[in-house]
Formats: sequence, C-alpha cells, structure tokens
Amino acid sequence: TRPVPGDVDILVAGTSCVDNSNLNPEKKKRAVFTNALIAKKKAQELLKQNETKMSHNHKVGESGMTFMGMLAWVTNHKPTVVILENVCGALWELMRQQLLLLGYHAEYLRLDTKQYYIPHTRTRVYLFAVRADKSDKHTAERWSEKIKAIQRPASASLEAFLLSADDPRIMKVRAQME
Repeated sequence: TRPVPGDVDILVAGTSCVDNSNLNPEKKKRAVFTNALIAKKKAQELLKQNETKMSHNHKVGESGMTFMGMLAWVTNHKPTVVILENVCGALWELMRQQLLLLGYHAEYLRLDTKQYYIPHTRTRVYLFAVRADKSDKHTAERWSEKIKAIQRPASASLEAFLLSADDPRIMKVRAQME
C-alpha cells in the first residue's frame, strides 16, 4: 500500500454513511449528540483516546471508524480547510466539536441539490472547517452565508428531461425487453 499524501491545503471527504443512514434499520438513535455541550464532552473524550485504536474500534461502527480515521489524518497533517459531506443523520454536532477541539472554526449546513440548479433531490449536510490560526472566527459562518446566497432552484423539473411513456423510443425498448 502507498501512504496517503499529507501535504495538502484542502481535504474534501465523505466518510461512510451506513451507520447514520435513514435506510439502515439497525441505526441507533443518538439525538443526544445534537446538543452542543454533550457533543463537546463526547468529542473531548474521543480525542483523548488513541486515534489508531479508535479507527479500529468496531463499537463506533463503520461510519465512526472511517470518520475517526479521517480525523486522525487531519490531526497529523493539519490541512487549512476541511470539507465533509454525509447523510443528514450523521453526528454533525459531534464532528463539529471534534474539529473545534483540533483548532478549527467549523460550521455545517443542510443542503438539497434541487436548490442549487440541479434537477434532482439529494439532501446532504456539508461541514466546512478552517484552521483557526489561518482565519478569523467568522470565516466558517461566512461560508454558510455564501452557500445560502447562491441558491437557485432548477428552472426545470427532472420530468422535463425524461421521455414520455408513449415516446416511440421507449416503446421500442419495451418491445425488445419482452
């Protein structure tokens, strides 16, 4: 295996979502981590643990293991900017608190692609973190404001791009499938 590069300014990552997805019937309810104070306490506890041990700790699930592995990389390489993407059910406040403890300013935002000129619904949360020693404390907040400001709903729905059910090309493909 080749080592993961470390000399980067921006990390864009999406860790595993399986443990946080609404489609996972085994998903555990962890609403307690939406509270900033509780999430900060848990973040401090997790960061005190050995990152190598945490990234192989199956109790945190696949999603937790891949996030902790990414967090260990951030701890070691300290990129200026970290951008994370994941499902809405991920532990966003806990992740934000962990990055705050590592010396980043961080904010997260729930977005739907159809509000950004893409004729498709895909709601996800994005977290933007910037090193505190390279920015002022309002940089992450300004990111959220800029992202909200560029919202522009798609001018056509997805259906506008689809062929009608009685289109001759659709009829031909259906006949070939029979």
